[in-house]
Amino acid sequence: MSKSGRKISDEEFLAVCDSDSHSRSIACASLLKLASDMDVSPLDLGKTADRLSIKIRQCQLGLMRGKSGDRDDSPVPERVRGTIEGLSENGSITCAKVWKAADTLGLEKEETRRCCDVLGIKIRSCHLGIF
Repeated sequence: MSKSGRKISDEEFLAVCDSDSHSRSIACASLLKLASDMDVSPLDLGKTADRLSIKIRQCQLGLMRGKSGDRDDSPVPERVRGTIEGLSENGSITCAKVWKAADTLGLEKEETRRCCDVLGIKIRSCHLGIF
């Protein structure tokens, strides 16, 4: 929940949602920006989108693309491994901690996710409640 604890109605959500919502989908980045701009919990907006059958697409970690035959299993540099493993618990890491690792390491979020995959670390607890 946001610090203010602010909630929005379904109608307010639809009114301020970007034009993508007309196609019944919205990008992850757009929804996170909306949450920040409105001082609303991203999780609450994710639940609202789900309740309104608005699909959240384009995960910033690249997690909702389906299976790819081009998986990149190249080695993970030691400093990246150490940071990710230091933030993980019992073989998993939260979405927020993946973002933190990406910022700390100066990596793209998708590259940080790829490193988690190679290390066998499962990502959990999406900001928007998708997984």
